[in-house]
Amino acid sequence: MMMMPLEDTQLSVVLQGPCHFGKKDAQVSHHAVASIRQHFPNAELIFSTWKNAEIPKGLDVDVVVFNNDPGGQPLSLAVQQKTGKPFGNNVNRQIVSSLGGIQVASRPYVLKARTDMVFYSNKCLDWWNRATHRNPAHSAFKERMLGYAFGTRKARNPSGVLNLQYHPGDWFYLGLKEDMVDLFDIPLCPESCVNYLLDNKILPSSTQWWVTHQWYPEIYLWVSYLKKKGIPVTMAHSFDNRVENDLPSIQSLVNNFILLDADQIGFVNSKYLFPVIEANELGLASMMCYQDWLDAYLELCVPEDKQLSNEVKTLIQRSLPQQQWEQAKQNQAAAPEGFAIEGFVAPKAKVSARV
Repeated sequence: MMMMPLEDTQLSVVLQGPCHFGKKDAQVSHHAVASIRQHFPNAELIFSTWKNAEIPKGLDVDVVVFNNDPGGQPLSLAVQQKTGKPFGNNVNRQIVSSLGGIQVASRPYVLKARTDMVFYSNKCLDWWNRATHRNPAHSAFKERMLGYAFGTRKARNPSGVLNLQYHPGDWFYLGLKEDMVDLFDIPLCPESCVNYLLDNKILPSSTQWWVTHQWYPEIYLWVSYLKKKGIPVTMAHSFDNRVENDLPSIQSLVNNFILLDADQIGFVNSKYLFPVIEANELGLASMMCYQDWLDAYLELCVPEDKQLSNEVKTLIQRSLPQQQWEQAKQNQAAAPEGFAIEGFVAPKAKVSARV
């Protein structure tokens, strides 16, 4: 069967979160909106933010959704009390602003991104329905979504530091609207989670000793959704990383997402401008990349008699060969620091984390 790319006429794009229109924010939300218009010209564009947000007149979007801000929660109550500055867990804000925008979408498919993300291509559309093998026992969505690999954590980090299960990256999702509504239609994270680790005398990992919250935002969202769908999860908090949960965690990710690198999606995030080269070099060895997803997909989803199918060959061909990878690293290292937002030009080498 020939795989056809998704057309932007079928797509609603939801940019969710706070407004970044001021000079101190480099007017990045203007660039985010303009980049969608440039690369997804036929898509419906929805800007989902907070009540009383200052939206510039004439902003080129189809719908603006003003949501009630549920507020953030401190990831570490101790750090907030000591410094007086919030160190936020904004999962409730993501749930509210994402769901508010997705619910008003009029197209069958939805791309959800942040209001500070700038796209330089629409190549993510060509990835739709590229991986068709799934295990029904681990499949929560009606159709497999596209997600962002960097930000998705490996259940078992080779370095032994920060093993995080059930942690899909949450910067970018592209999926069936029905699935997207279902994903974000979960209860808000309760206040009882804020000091859970301290109250229960649970010591987080050595590198995250200061965390008191029960859940990282990504884990709360994914675990809550899986439980809602009747998929058993025995995890009690973000650092409950028992080895027996590694495989169920990986199964939940590989059967519900194609996890793509930034260069395969075609975007950059203005909040994190460090050049994303090798995860180990940045001390982020727990992050996944497309090759990690592909390896797990071939091992856990693809039957033995389908390992040489055209689908599998195409997925393998789309993995960045090592020679190209080394060249991309050199190009990235030679590029000037920062990122050229004018004209929505991406860094010279749009390289994602490989370990």
